[in-house]
Amino acid sequence: FDGVEEALASEFLPSLFGVDEEITCKYRKLAELPVRHGGLSLSNPTTNSKECYKSSTLYCSHLLSALRGRVQYSPVDNLECQCEVMPVYWSRIEASYKAKFKSEVDQFPQDTQRTLKRANKIGRWLSVMPSHVGGTILSSTEFRDALMLRYARVPSNLPTSCDGCGESKKFDVNHALDCKKGGLVTARHDEIRDELRDLLAHVFSPSRIRCEPMINPAPMRTNGTKTHVPCASSSSDFLNADRGDLLVRGFWEKSTDTIIDVRVTNLDSKSYKNLSPKKALERQEKEKKKKYCKPCENQRRHFTPFVVSTDGMFGFEARAFLKRLAKLLAEEWEKPYSIVRGFINARMNIALVRATNRCIRGSRTPASNMSNRFRWEGGAGLGLLKS
Repeated sequence: FDGVEEALASEFLPSLFGVDEEITCKYRKLAELPVRHGGLSLSNPTTNSKECYKSSTLYCSHLLSALRGRVQYSPVDNLECQCEVMPVYWSRIEASYKAKFKSEVDQFPQDTQRTLKRANKIGRWLSVMPSHVGGTILSSTEFRDALMLRYARVPSNLPTSCDGCGESKKFDVNHALDCKKGGLVTARHDEIRDELRDLLAHVFSPSRIRCEPMINPAPMRTNGTKTHVPCASSSSDFLNADRGDLLVRGFWEKSTDTIIDVRVTNLDSKSYKNLSPKKALERQEKEKKKKYCKPCENQRRHFTPFVVSTDGMFGFEARAFLKRLAKLLAEEWEKPYSIVRGFINARMNIALVRATNRCIRGSRTPASNMSNRFRWEGGAGLGLLKS
């Protein structure tokens, strides 16, 4: 297996990352781990072959004893042997994965560790089979950029300056994910909202889903001694009213509206450097609930803040929302819950990868700076317009 390992380390990984071998060799041991443990499921055949042989021997111990004539073969005993071995094997190997992940991450600088420590909670798009039918196709640039961000590396060929803020602004990954010029941050938010709406449309009819619902009720007016009645709000009040992103009828409870408000955040920005990723997501959920939960409850509505990071780490409320959605879809499609949950996770992670890549590679040049006026000097190009 030495030749296989040499090809993986010196050829495959550099091609996968799109960088030279010197950089990828630092992540070779991390890449050996499964995706759920922060790796790429590219095991090292020279080191794990003995462990695989040992586990296979234990798993087939009854069958081996029967072949050697030591015991009489029994399908029941063989199944019991397998059922006894597998839980012990998986508990041992899971513990070794966690220990290896921790030891490898601890070797990196402190700033890099913060990003790497959440690699085991993100990256589910890596285990998704590309499919045009399932909508899980990524370009090579989208794939490599997401892979570099997962391992706290800077994507290659970034522009030297931001085309939205001007030449004086330094352009790096954090600036790309946080810069509000050009509307790419808003477009990123809208892509996640649209993906949720598309998934909800598989369960609920179009009449039960609404976009940008008003959170607060219409203003009230007093007419003399009469009771308060709703009045038509002015156009400015209507445009400036607090709104959610989606309204779904009957999501958490029958005949009850649920308002979902999406927020996509960069956990590596300066605002959250002193907070753990989990605490940062919790704080943003609390901020949204503090602002919108009470007005929704006054109208007998549920409110769900859907907070997710740019690299695919979901908040507690977002995870609960996706679990409920997976349960409803499993009942609608008559499929196992685990398969449907995997499908939803894949779609949401792919949407995040695409939306994040747009912030990194997209243009922020405003349309107002573009002009269709002819810039020919002396009218030399007018001949091109002759029929």
